Amino acid sequence: MPWRVGLADPDKPGVLTETVDLVDRAVATSAGAGFRFDRAGRFTHLFDPTTGRSPSRYSTVSVIAPTATEADALSTAFSLMPVSRIRDIVSTRPNVQARIVEAGGPLIVYGA
Repeated sequence: MPWRVGLADPDKPGVLTETVDLVDRAVATSAGAGFRFDRAGRFTHLFDPTTGRSPSRYSTVSVIAPTATEADALSTAFSLMPVSRIRDIVSTRPNVQARIVEAGGPLIVYGA
């Protein structure tokens, strides 16, 4: 029996962007919507080490992977990367899927 997980819409509290069914896999989500250091949300708990700024490219990045550790590491790293790089990495990992909502944009899915 799958484990049904709701992926939250970071821009609409209490609303889901979608649900995913998992069997023997884990999901992790990274989004700047969590802790914010300013009211405008320009500075969040996510930092780009090359600029010292918070990324704003995506509203949310969820990764489904064989382990929670891998899903968490990739969702955080993917928050800083362009979709072309995410697509390249996911293509080398057959059991990984990235589910990205661009800021103000649609859901993009890469991988299995």
